[in-house]
Amino acid sequence: MNRQLPDYPEETLQDSEAKYRKIFHQIDRGICICQMLFDEDDIPYDYVFLEINAQFESQTGMSNPVGKTARESVPALEDYWVEIYGNVAVSREDVRFEQFAAGLERWFDVYAFPYGQADHYRFCIVFNDITAKKNAEKYSELLLSFTSSLSNVLTEEALTDILIAEGLREFGADGITVALIVDDPTMVEIIGIAGYPEDVSKRWINFPIDHPTLPISYAIRENKALWMRNADERQSLIPQTEGLSAEEQHQSWAILPFHVNNAVNGAIALGFNAPTDFSIGEKNFLLTVTEYYAQALHRARLTETLTHHAASQERQRLSRDLHDSVKQLLFASSTLAQSLPRLWQQSNPRSREYTDDVVNLNRAALAELQTLLLEMRPEAIVATPFTILITNLCNGLRGHKSIEIELVYDGPEKLLLPPDVHVAMYRLTQETLNNVNKHSHASQLLISYGADVDTFHMTISDNGIGFEVEEHGVGFGLHTMREWADSIGATIQIVSEIGEGTHVTVKWGKRNA
Repeated sequence: MNRQLPDYPEETLQDSEAKYRKIFHQIDRGICICQMLFDEDDIPYDYVFLEINAQFESQTGMSNPVGKTARESVPALEDYWVEIYGNVAVSREDVRFEQFAAGLERWFDVYAFPYGQADHYRFCIVFNDITAKKNAEKYSELLLSFTSSLSNVLTEEALTDILIAEGLREFGADGITVALIVDDPTMVEIIGIAGYPEDVSKRWINFPIDHPTLPISYAIRENKALWMRNADERQSLIPQTEGLSAEEQHQSWAILPFHVNNAVNGAIALGFNAPTDFSIGEKNFLLTVTEYYAQALHRARLTETLTHHAASQERQRLSRDLHDSVKQLLFASSTLAQSLPRLWQQSNPRSREYTDDVVNLNRAALAELQTLLLEMRPEAIVATPFTILITNLCNGLRGHKSIEIELVYDGPEKLLLPPDVHVAMYRLTQETLNNVNKHSHASQLLISYGADVDTFHMTISDNGIGFEVEEHGVGFGLHTMREWADSIGATIQIVSEIGEGTHVTVKWGKRNA
């Protein structure tokens, strides 16, 4: 059965046309109807704008395109736009895509579909300018990369190197300068510069903050971000430009002061060889980059201060140790040595005892020095055979305490444990002998230890006064000793009773670590 569509009254068609026109012009996307053009080989080469809506010009930046071809309206139009729309016009298949139009310097979200009769090769484009969204995505990725790079470094030089590299590669600058007020508040010092001839870089190492021709001085002095889109804007802001070379006078500039500790400490200057209209997104991005750099710079300075403070404290500690231990040992040794000639002349039987004491005191002083040198170079601990480390600790103990020490060892001649085990066992032994020196009142000490390829064991026993382990569970450095053992998966047993001495046994094995 043949179905025939009813005839619509003229009024109805006019109403439909009016509604179509209203939708066409009020929709918030750009819309255009186009006619594809073909060359003599029936290959699409351009298209004509037949009709546009009100949003078209604001979405594209094009003016009065109706009746003109795309290549007339956008001379730098890329070929792929003609290819895409040519396929829509010929194949009668719609397409949806996102694409950057270099000729318009905009990103578009595009939906194109055939329009009208097939042999007219017309098509309709519905599109939206998504440049802001794309730029936000790009800037977000750049910020993530930039902040990640900054978080991995702790020095002012390294931070500035990253900023300069990113500024030239990712921010699109042709020249970049980073300036700081360092010591003299009236002078600005360049701490990083790139994109300028060598003679220019050398000439502007430092300059007065009230320099009349340099925008970076003006930005720091006035605490004001400068967005100079072209040479005319610079000229109107800072008329005095004499004395500056052509390389220093870019076409556009972004100069951004930054604050550290609530004071203007410097600025970042980006120069561009072409006039630049800085969008809100670009401005926010560069301001955020500047803020991140300032925060990282502040962190680097705090780290440097803390490092110097820690080094100073360590020097003071070593100075105290040298004074409290080594100096006292050497003083006692010197006093005894001065008495020896008189005792030998008198054939005093104590002369032999004094001689032994001098030898022990000097040996102990040497051991203390060797231990302090190891503390200054912790990496040397893992390179020193464990037997030597234990001997040094014992010699140091002999200098502070009249105690008989016996060392029993069963293992390779030069025992080097895995680095973490080597350090942990050394620290654990050091803490144990400190307890013997300070608390035990022992006259005898036995250290028995041994090792093979996969295991290590050590027992330290003294005949001192002993103590109640439960009562002193977190004292006498016992907590520290247990932490060292736990750090390498070793077991430690501390046995002590009042009047019965103390026994510390520690075992480590690769299988249990």
